[in-house]
Amino acid sequence: MLVAIEEVVVVVVVVVVVVVVVVVAVVVVVVVVVVVVVVVVSSSSSSSSSSSSSSSIVVVVVVVVVVVVVVVVVVVVVVVVVVVVVEVVVVVVVVVVVVVVISSSSSSRVVVVVVVVVVVVVEVVVVVVVVVVV
Repeated sequence: MLVAIEEVVVVVVVVVVVVVVVVVAVVVVVVVVVVVVVVVVSSSSSSSSSSSSSSSIVVVVVVVVVVVVVVVVVVVVVVVVVVVVVEVVVVVVVVVVVVVVISSSSSSRVVVVVVVVVVVVVEVVVVVVVVVVV
């Protein structure tokens, strides 16, 4: 039982680290893109007016596309990570409950079977929903 709890803690820590790294990477990418846009727009505004307006529009469109793609990737990664954490926690809890109930009495084994079936159904539904959403 302690091993199961330790595994849950390790998984949660790893997930938190992954989410933090992804968020920091996204912030860095967005900052770099914004700096590049500011530099390009300011340099193009100092050149001829006809070419600067068209290049500014292109730069703005590229920035919007990059930011949207980055946000979508971050949302997908965070959703997948959260689902993985929830799945691991649920599996560990079910294993602990099954071990405790089986070791306690034989009359509660029916309850264990019902709990396991419900958990498996919930797990399948969660996985299907995540796959459909992603």
